[in-house]
Amino acid sequence: MDYWSILVLTVLKQALNDDFDRVLHHANSDAKLRELMGMKPVADGGKEFTLQTIIRNLTWLDEATLLAINVVIVKQAHLVIGVLPSEKLKGRADSFVVGTDVEYP
Repeated sequence: MDYWSILVLTVLKQALNDDFDRVLHHANSDAKLRELMGMKPVADGGKEFTLQTIIRNLTWLDEATLLAINVVIVKQAHLVIGVLPSEKLKGRADSFVVGTDVEYP
């Protein structure tokens, strides 16, 4: 398992608050996720992960390490958009609420 796959799957696990079994399912069956990791689908001969591989590799990155990686990414993004780290970023958003009657079968 390469470092990029470990990072992607660890972020997925943290974001979804999933267990290792669910991450294994995503890693082996989600075509878009495998494409993001640079892997072919399992059906097309791509490598299939095992549960032990997922557990062993995803425990390398803890939450503190992910936060440190996030800080580096945000600093680099500030450089790309031309904003100094000391400057405040301003953003605008628009949202609205629509009432609906949803009936489930």
